[in-house]
Amino acid sequence: MRTLRVIYNWALERGHVRPNPDGWHPTRQVTYNPEEQNGDKKAMDLSDLAAWWQAYLAMENRVRAEFQLFLLLSGSRSGAIATARWEHLDVAERRLHIPTPKGGKARAYDIPLTRPMLACLARARRAAKVYQPALAREWIFPGDPSKAKRGTGDFAGHMSLYATTEPKLPCSGHGLRHTYRNACEWAVVSDNLSKKLMNHSQKGDTHSGTYGSRTGVWNQLLLAQERISTVMMENLRQQEPASRRSPA
Repeated sequence: MRTLRVIYNWALERGHVRPNPDGWHPTRQVTYNPEEQNGDKKAMDLSDLAAWWQAYLAMENRVRAEFQLFLLLSGSRSGAIATARWEHLDVAERRLHIPTPKGGKARAYDIPLTRPMLACLARARRAAKVYQPALAREWIFPGDPSKAKRGTGDFAGHMSLYATTEPKLPCSGHGLRHTYRNACEWAVVSDNLSKKLMNHSQKGDTHSGTYGSRTGVWNQLLLAQERISTVMMENLRQQEPASRRSPA
């Protein structure tokens, strides 16, 4: 109904439909439910991370577990990471290319990779070779063909965002992206760099959107990502003895 209202008003303003003398509108009598933020978008704070880590460790499907951890460490959208391929990973340059993110090819970007992120991808590769060895050659996070929707014939090979019977993590999906935005503040990362790291639109922001480039500040993006990974891992593993902790 909201979409219909927008389309009708657009047509009305441009003269494609005639205004009704009594102000009639196709959605005039519609009562709209209030829009509320989806529950899984709730961001975690520092005190939530240790419990999230324990739930992550307990997940049976280790490919999905590493997928969730990579979302948390990268702040990326679920769809972009679910469809990531090994051919887009450059370990030497420490970057993962995202060719078709939200917004299409024009918004393609590279994710700077830290040691914990590379370790996460390495664990994902080992787990995927056991989970789905054929699909693991192409997809970083392969899916399970047996869990594809029956009759659709549209199983692409990569992980489904929804087809899972495992208990949900305390925070998952887009909520991890919200948490990453919090981590930018914890790590004292500037708004300009955090926008670039999250590939947020900078339209209308002449200072950081039009001037400069991602290439020109790549080293700064790497350093900022390192600070975010450090504060994230330290708080995720805060209940573990210091002797057992590692960068990953």
